[in-house]
Amino acid sequence: MKPNYVRLSLEELALILFLLETYGKLGRYALSKLTGLGEGRVRNLIRRLAEVGYIEVSKGGSKLTWKGHRLYDYILRELRVEEVLTLSKGGKEGVCFHFKGGLKGLRILEVRDEVIRGGGEEALIMEVRGGRLILLPSLTALLERSMNLNEGDLILVSLAKDLVRAFKGALRAAVRISSVSTST
Repeated sequence: MKPNYVRLSLEELALILFLLETYGKLGRYALSKLTGLGEGRVRNLIRRLAEVGYIEVSKGGSKLTWKGHRLYDYILRELRVEEVLTLSKGGKEGVCFHFKGGLKGLRILEVRDEVIRGGGEEALIMEVRGGRLILLPSLTALLERSMNLNEGDLILVSLAKDLVRAFKGALRAAVRISSVSTST
């Protein structure tokens, strides 16, 4: 009998891992609703991720194993994402990605366009200069407290009406940023 492999895009895998990292334990229906993937597709993805030891499935839902946490960290590092921070303010949800080493040849508008194509509705893109982020004082203070920032680092905040769209937007920009960084 031929094995039934489930093809999974980097974006789908990263999104599922992000959701399990963020919410802890989620059931198949919740993952389907949050990701926009069909329940059958999610069931197959969960089964495959459990078979290879990235998630643990129980009656209450699925959660990341130690191996799953490591895979999530590995994917982020491959995309040059050092840290991820979730935000919520004024009816908007946001995901903040911290990149080491800045844009590496990309223009800010290219990154913003990737956020929008990926599902984000707004993007804030900041670079650390003189050891400081200059932006809204409350957001600047939060980011500086929450992240290990260095000169030349890039901060990308993707905002949308929900966390999944914000993450998808930031992830799309991360794929673009990492592709330019590794080719230069």
